[in-house]
Amino acid sequence: MTGKRGLDPHWQRFDLSGHVDIAEGYGGVLVRPEYLDEAAFHIPPVIWAVDDIWLSGTYARLGVPIWADKSLHKVEEVLETSRLLPLYKAVIEGADRDGANLACIDFMRRTHGICGGLATPIF
Repeated sequence: MTGKRGLDPHWQRFDLSGHVDIAEGYGGVLVRPEYLDEAAFHIPPVIWAVDDIWLSGTYARLGVPIWADKSLHKVEEVLETSRLLPLYKAVIEGADRDGANLACIDFMRRTHGICGGLATPIF
């Protein structure tokens, strides 16, 4: 890592394989059709932009464990567009990344009673 927020080529995120709370898809997440239900496809505004939190909340709601395999979680190349316009800096439908993540977590709390804590007003 360079100390900046972002990824360098050949950077490995995990030392060990195991169950995790969030499915972070730096290049993809395996999703089997039986891992999702109809509600997973009804994504509210703003929240559609934070698929890692939405997918992880859907998995938690349905009792699907998330397995992170260290051998599959490697970055071989970082595109120049990812360096210049990284998703974590995007503002989509008026919400920055943190705001959209909080909106998704709050939605999961209010609607499905998961993600712990109390819902908070954000917008």
